[in-house]
Amino acid sequence: MPVCTKCNSEKSATEFHRNGDRRRPACKTCNNASTKKWRDENPEAYKASKKRSEVKHADRVAERHRRWRAKNPERARELSVKAMDKWRTLNPDKARVASRVQRAKRRAQETQRTLPGHDAFIAAIYKTASGLGLTVDHVVPLNGENVSGLHVPWNMQMLSDNQNKRKSNTFAVAA
Repeated sequence: MPVCTKCNSEKSATEFHRNGDRRRPACKTCNNASTKKWRDENPEAYKASKKRSEVKHADRVAERHRRWRAKNPERARELSVKAMDKWRTLNPDKARVASRVQRAKRRAQETQRTLPGHDAFIAAIYKTASGLGLTVDHVVPLNGENVSGLHVPWNMQMLSDNQNKRKSNTFAVAA
């Protein structure tokens, strides 16, 4: 049975990490403790090493992240919102410009997808929803992935803010 070079104890071969076709001289426990100590003493070098590894293995990292997001959609959304809020706080000028651009695109989409003669009725829907504390949602999204709807009264519904956020930019086709 192999002997660990750090703790000098005899352990089974499975207690040692592999290094190619050979085993490392220190056992897993000692190796892990040594690695943790180095990480704690050299945080900048550890970050740089981790970054190099992520760049070198970008495809594996992306796949691992994709699987995690698929398995944890609520947590992934929560972290995404947190990151976006942090970015907005750190970049207020860029966030303001991005928000204005997004609103301008939305107004353009609504203008392009509104049929003539429905403006007054659409305004009434928005006013009613506002009075009830609801938001107006398009049943068929204006900018969906597979289909784009019109900005017309029969494509609108009033939803609570939570319902609207949950629905997001989706449209389920009946089977």
